[in-house]
Order: sequence, then structure tokens, then C-alpha cells
Amino acid sequence: MATSTPSFEANTGKQIHIDVDGVRYARLPVKTRLISEADELVALLDEYAKPHLLPGDILLISEKIVCITQGRMMRIDSIKPSFLARLLSRQVR
Repeated sequence: MATSTPSFEANTGKQIHIDVDGVRYARLPVKTRLISEADELVALLDEYAKPHLLPGDILLISEKIVCITQGRMMRIDSIKPSFLARLLSRQVR
């Protein structure tokens, strides 16, 4: 149950409200601290999303946050592509 009415600010290039097939939806971006693989997804949802949820709401979670909490993200500087990978990547359009 919502405990307060915070002001939500749309991300750059986005709007809080969107109309789809005549139905208006509010997309509320919830700010969090930096998330790491040491975080538990359910605990994060309880801390950041649950206070804003009302009965009938639908909660969507970015795949990026799920991947981070599951330890499936890699830092770009830890990836060492092989010679063949670099050669083949030139052919991708």
C-alpha cells in the first residue's frame, strides 16, 4: 500500500503517462542506489517498489537489474575478444 505520494520524474525522452489502445498508463521510474550482485532482488523490490504499489498495479523490472542481481553481468574491461571475434565483428552490419 502506498505510504506517500512521491513526485516521479520521467527519464530523458520519456513521459510518465502513456496511452495504449485508449487506456492510459503511468510509468513511474523508481530511483534506487547502485545495485550489485550482492543484492537480493526480492529485498530490493520490498525496499524500493513496494511502498509505491497499489492494488491492481503491475510491476515491471528491467532485465538489466535482474541480470545484475543474478551475477550475469560482466564489466566491459573484463571481456577479451579473440582475434577471430574481432575479425568477424567487422562483417556485422
